[in-house]
Amino acid sequence: MARAARHTPLRTCRVCRKQSPKGILERWVIQDGQLVLDTPQVLPGRGFYSCRSACSPRIHKHVKLKQKTGSR
Repeated sequence: MARAARHTPLRTCRVCRKQSPKGILERWVIQDGQLVLDTPQVLPGRGFYSCRSACSPRIHKHVKLKQKTGSR
């Protein structure tokens, strides 16, 4: 009996919107108001994915960071 193929999770690049396997994309997380690269992909919080090549340097333009201000 043949083994079933393992499921490969897909994620979408936030910049170019191309779907790729999770393992070949970079994961970014917002921590303390800064966008941080999550290399081990284990940091808590909402993750954003980008292609490692051309899209990674442009991820900051595509993720809106909440700016802390004194007023509401």
